Amino acid sequence: MTAHGETYAGSLSSVESASVSSDQANVVNVTFNDGVRGKITFLDNGVFRYNVDPTGEFSEYAVPRDQSHTAKIQA
Repeated sequence: MTAHGETYAGSLSSVESASVSSDQANVVNVTFNDGVRGKITFLDNGVFRYNVDPTGEFSEYAVPRDQSHTAKIQA
């Protein structure tokens, strides 16, 4: 994980809090130790997206680490 170009080298060892988003009932916001934030979005029965980022900034689509990487999305 990176935060503004810096690598997070800690360990996610505990959950400090978890709450349902006030504006999206299918989203749970999680705060881990060291203030690292996560987001779980429930998309459909048995399908969810799990994001973790020290900055707490979550883009709608994944950003590749290298421009040569291409995304392959399973149906």
